[in-house]
Amino acid sequence: MNDREDTLRELFHALRAEDEARAPSYQRVMSRRSPARGRIWPLVYAAMVLLFVLWWQPYSPAERRAAAVTRPAESLSNWHAPTDFLLRTPGQDLLEQLPSFDSSTPAIRAIDQSAKGGSS
Repeated sequence: MNDREDTLRELFHALRAEDEARAPSYQRVMSRRSPARGRIWPLVYAAMVLLFVLWWQPYSPAERRAAAVTRPAESLSNWHAPTDFLLRTPGQDLLEQLPSFDSSTPAIRAIDQSAKGGSS
């Protein structure tokens, strides 16, 4: 190796030693308690209790029973399959009607095989 590479290697070792000297140990970092960590959980629990009380409050037991009975019936009566639009095709009205033949259409007579004298 040449002299420049050795100098560069020594500078990086010195920089690493300086960083290691300034950095706290892993044990010290992990043993520290975050100031926000202890204060946030009581606020989270209080918010959850408040939301539960607000959600539960407006309904009386009778209203809850009535809502439980009517909600499924309403939702089932108004339900439409999300893929119904795929069943609607262009010209579908032609498929739902019988064709009408007017007098200009030539009459088609049924051919009776027995009248022709065919073998049985």
